[in-house]
Amino acid sequence: MIKMRKAPKVFVSFLLVLIFVIVSVPEGQSQNIIHVPGDYNSIQEALNHAQDIDTVEIETGEYIQSLFIAKHAFLKGIGVIISGDSIIVSSGKNLFFKGNFTINSVIDLKNGNLGPGTFYKKGNLTLNDSVITNKFLPMGKMINISVPYNMKTAEMYMGMDLYYYDENSLQYMEINSPDFPLIPGVGYIVYHNNPIDTLHEITGKPNLENVQNNLICSGYIQNGHGWNLLGNPYTCYINWDLMEKPEGMGHAIYYYEPESDKYLFNVNGIGNTTPFIPSMKGFFVHYDDIQSSPEIAFSQDLCVIPDYEDYQHNNKEKVLGLKVTGNGLSDETFIQFNDFSTKGYDLTYDALKINPEPYNSLVLYTENGYNSLPFSVNALPERDLVNLHFNASISGSYIIETMEVSDFPEVILEDLVTGKKTDLLTSYYTFDFNEGDEPNRFVVHFKPTGYIYPPSPVNVYGYQDYIYIVIPDDNNSYSGSIRDIFGEEILSNREFPIGFNVFEAIPNNYYFVKIITNNSSEQTFTVYTYESQSYKSDNPFIAFPNPFNEELTILNSGLSFINYKLRILDIYGHEVKRLENVKVGDQIELSSLKPGVYFFVISEINSKRTEVIKVVKN
Repeated sequence: MIKMRKAPKVFVSFLLVLIFVIVSVPEGQSQNIIHVPGDYNSIQEALNHAQDIDTVEIETGEYIQSLFIAKHAFLKGIGVIISGDSIIVSSGKNLFFKGNFTINSVIDLKNGNLGPGTFYKKGNLTLNDSVITNKFLPMGKMINISVPYNMKTAEMYMGMDLYYYDENSLQYMEINSPDFPLIPGVGYIVYHNNPIDTLHEITGKPNLENVQNNLICSGYIQNGHGWNLLGNPYTCYINWDLMEKPEGMGHAIYYYEPESDKYLFNVNGIGNTTPFIPSMKGFFVHYDDIQSSPEIAFSQDLCVIPDYEDYQHNNKEKVLGLKVTGNGLSDETFIQFNDFSTKGYDLTYDALKINPEPYNSLVLYTENGYNSLPFSVNALPERDLVNLHFNASISGSYIIETMEVSDFPEVILEDLVTGKKTDLLTSYYTFDFNEGDEPNRFVVHFKPTGYIYPPSPVNVYGYQDYIYIVIPDDNNSYSGSIRDIFGEEILSNREFPIGFNVFEAIPNNYYFVKIITNNSSEQTFTVYTYESQSYKSDNPFIAFPNPFNEELTILNSGLSFINYKLRILDIYGHEVKRLENVKVGDQIELSSLKPGVYFFVISEINSKRTEVIKVVKN
């Protein structure tokens, strides 16, 4: 018995869309029609001389021949009977019947490094013998499966741990009875606990008919509801982009990949897998309407032959793919700017982030601005910046880099902990992460951001529900704007007078303050409004130098010598150091601090005055 893995859980906290061939000819190539018995006496001889795109047209009659399919094979005929011992379809190859065929042979669909052999039909196909499929089951892994056969039960998986998914309880429910019916179009979970990898052979009469299943949603998405485990009901690939989706259903698909211990995803051609779902594969979809339970219909019209050599991206405009790697793990997330999308959860364009449990991986994701839903694909109206979250179960060094960029002249990654900015169009970013660190660490900028440092004469910081912009009297003019973490502008094109400028904000949130000096040079400040008691003062303290390496000095423009207490907080408001009875002008040795952004909370002794300054350690 394995330790139960809970339902796929929205983690609250490459992609290619392949050009596929249904029965069409790739552009620029000519299709040949090979006749049997006109050009060759046997079907096998014709197949040996055919190219992948050629059609073997067979005259009416019975052919007592065994066939070996070593390439994509298109057979066409009316009243054709094939009665050999077997038809063997090699790994990764596809057999297509068009017209009216009767098969009295065993069809053996091999599986290997190139994926499963498959077959499908257009027209009438009568199978008078069995079809053999082979499902690869890696040892000690959880696999999403489906059963493309009629009249099959759980008996064929006895000796393994088999589960179905119950949306009401949000649990995988174990199947103990060998008589439990396994239904085409429904997905299941099997845990292979044998000591070696296995090719699990299944024999029977495959499903060739249309399949309908009902989608359900028994609660709100914030509580993990709406996930439906479906399955490919056929012995061929299906293209999910061709599926007609009922209203209320997300267009994305998700399935667990045991080799990488993560969920793969795809929506409208964007993601870390393809829209092509192999035979015997189970996959999740999300349905978000608790008021109805519509049918979803599978048909042979979904069946395709994917072409893995000739591919292109279907939605290249304004797509950014980011990948994080480290400690033998990886994850991906995508951002798309789309005029038809919103900053919320768009069923048509977004893919949520799912994690397997127990949590044993790393995740890279964005969030929406309403209910903190995490996204693997986040489609948004165009904006200057998007927040980026990261979490991992293993402490160590990690790398963030681009895996796909289209139509973005600027992609700047800002680390809010270290203050560093990296141009991801020309480089990658390496950072250290400790288990338990806060995930809301990064911001992706899509327009030039300027430099936060060296420090500006303007002092900008956040406190409780306010943002403070302190303008010096230095004969320069200052203006600017403020955006929240989701890119929404809360203040635009404001002239800032000398002294304190105070603006309302939400505690424990990030903001980005753009300061424009003399209508020319720009600087962008990252502000975090942590909760603390504050006293507003028009006499701000100054840290020098800022950034610093080992030592710095606190100065005050209004009082030359006063004593104060100093609390040093990290970017998340955690106290990392406290000093008592420090004098203005003293050098403070802080070599023990890690590089990063800190807030210095300065409290004057025998006074209620409290000030905050933001400081960076190199």
